[in-house]
Amino acid sequence: METATPFSERSGLPILTDIAFAEFDYGRWSGKPIGELEQTEEWRRFVRLRSCSPAPGGELITEVQTRIVTALWQLAGTHPDQIVAVFSHADAIKAALLHFLGAPADNIVRMDIQPASISVVRLSEVGPMVLSVNLT
Repeated sequence: METATPFSERSGLPILTDIAFAEFDYGRWSGKPIGELEQTEEWRRFVRLRSCSPAPGGELITEVQTRIVTALWQLAGTHPDQIVAVFSHADAIKAALLHFLGAPADNIVRMDIQPASISVVRLSEVGPMVLSVNLT
């Protein structure tokens, strides 16, 4: 919401929310310091194998990928030939980009998404085209 608000104020467009674009659910790890989590084998496995290592009480990255990609295709279908701005969080954005690039979800640690950066994807009937990633 903090990132979307300035855009909304400048454009005059309302902010609409959709849980499909929420951040990765870290379950019982939410709010814990990374330094503490890095000491556990469970965290290290999670970092290496995101596609088959869920956060305890949370999500698999493939679940995040499915919900965000599905929602993006739905937006593309309801707004053909239009530009739609979607605001989300790094892991959710990375999951979508990896899908559109045809790369495994386990590669999520190979990608960096900076706060307030812009990535552009064209979704059309011929398929997705990633036009830019992580513009600041």
